[in-house]
Amino acid sequence: MKYFLPKLLIAFQQKEVLSRDRSASYRSGMNDEAPNAIQVADRFHLLQNLAEVLEQALGAQGKALKAIDTAQRLASVIDTVTLFCHFPE
Repeated sequence: MKYFLPKLLIAFQQKEVLSRDRSASYRSGMNDEAPNAIQVADRFHLLQNLAEVLEQALGAQGKALKAIDTAQRLASVIDTVTLFCHFPE
């Protein structure tokens, strides 16, 4: 890959924008062989990055999310019982 990438990028030296994954090898090769090109992530890798960030953010809030889910389920049960049962005031 080390030798293939620079040869491949010779064809792209005049390109203004290059798409790549998160590989350090590709970044290095693009920096060396197409230094003026803007490097962008493709859709797949943008979504992969987003999924990882969401997983970290939501994973850190796991207990709070479970508590919210439990409270919502309990509220639903209470609403159902209240609807079908008459409690004197």
